[in-house]
Amino acid sequence: MSPIKPIEIDCKKVGPATVMTLSGHISTAESRLVSENLERIIAEKTLNLVVDMSGVDIITSDGLGALIRARKSSGEAGGTVVLSGLQGNILDIFRMTRLDKIFSLYDSVDEAVASFPT
Repeated sequence: MSPIKPIEIDCKKVGPATVMTLSGHISTAESRLVSENLERIIAEKTLNLVVDMSGVDIITSDGLGALIRARKSSGEAGGTVVLSGLQGNILDIFRMTRLDKIFSLYDSVDEAVASFPT
């Protein structure tokens, strides 16, 4: 069993988007922190949000719920949340839960940012 890696969250503006980079484990406790950060970014009227998941090793249903709520809140505000860098088990989870049908998934942050109008 791998040791729990605390979640790390970094946000920066890249072109027409805000990129939130997540790394580590998104378990039940960490999902609250992720959710709070997503809500704050959306409340700042961010319309184009990329969540970079390339550094995420584990995500629980609470973490998935945080992303789903962010997508809904952003959509209600006229914005869009897309995901990038999903790989391995994380990508498998999105496919098994069919979340790959409701989120736009991109291989890289650059591709995700390029999907937004400038």
